[in-house]
Amino acid sequence: MNRRSEASLQQARFRDLPISIRVVFVMYVVGFVVLSVTIAVSKQHPPRVVPVLLGAIIFLFGLMLAANFKRSAEAYGRWLVFFSWRWWRADYSRSLFGQTWFVRLFGIAGMLVGGLFTGAAFAGALS
Repeated sequence: MNRRSEASLQQARFRDLPISIRVVFVMYVVGFVVLSVTIAVSKQHPPRVVPVLLGAIIFLFGLMLAANFKRSAEAYGRWLVFFSWRWWRADYSRSLFGQTWFVRLFGIAGMLVGGLFTGAAFAGALS
């Protein structure tokens, strides 16, 4: 198999993925780029790197908790795209550390706090 057909096969596989999984992948890439640019800009102000990293870690941890580790990337993508009510009230709350309201609210709070940390550090780095 030559390189051209391998590349077209990989592109076809990515295009065949559900839109929600593609959105999750793109958001991770964009998040990594924004975080890298923020760290690069804040090298003039080294103390700002810590809140950026802390905010990014809290943000990702909050997203993982809100989506729960056991959920598929498709459910995670649906939540990111339009916060599906069906996904919110679905019957996954049977497990001990499953999709309970506490885990979801803790995850959303972590996401908001992480977003505030990252946003504040980003704004401080740009000023």
